[in-house]
Amino acid sequence: MKNRKPHIVLFVVALAIVGILVGLSAQTGRTQSQTSIRPQSPTSENKPVVKSTVRITSTASSVYAAAAERNAVLENELSWTFGGKKQQGWYLYELLIQRTLNTQDETGSVEFANALATWQKKMGLSQDGVLDENTLMTMIGQWQNTRLKDRTPAQGDQLVMSPSSEFYDPERLPDLRQIERETYAAYKRMLAAALADPTLKLAQTADGALAPTENKVSARFLSSCPARPGST
Repeated sequence: MKNRKPHIVLFVVALAIVGILVGLSAQTGRTQSQTSIRPQSPTSENKPVVKSTVRITSTASSVYAAAAERNAVLENELSWTFGGKKQQGWYLYELLIQRTLNTQDETGSVEFANALATWQKKMGLSQDGVLDENTLMTMIGQWQNTRLKDRTPAQGDQLVMSPSSEFYDPERLPDLRQIERETYAAYKRMLAAALADPTLKLAQTADGALAPTENKVSARFLSSCPARPGST
């Protein structure tokens, strides 16, 4: 029995050493495995390529910058003829032009010129982004072709005379102030709705009519009212 005791102790110690070595081996294996699958930090060689649009935006700005400056002038200064009468500028049609181009950008901005160039391409015009007389007349032609389907001339009893105070030009000829009755009634309803909208802050007279100082609003509405179906 005395001789067996040292053998037992040595056997237990050997088992303990083997257990320790196995544990260390397993831990080392896990560490190496984690190290091998750890994602590498991006370097100059494996960083994802991100395409920048700064160059494109800058190029578009440089191309249409001159067009934007030109539009800012032509909006009030363009000389053109319609219906045998000289016109100046296209500011009265600003909202209608923006709607045609599907943009809300300012008419003197690069973005507006860019939108105009896209529309010019669609219409087969020079894509310079400038709203000159040729482009304006093409727009007017499009408006006339799409806004009314009934082109039967209105008879005398279908016309009403709009007062000159509703136009920019106080000397506007009577023939140019004749508005189709139903169209004029629709205009009046739109004007009443505008006056009732407090967010627009339109000046009114004591009887609730549009103040003379707001004649630009009136003229904008009235500019879309035809004297006869199919005309401007």
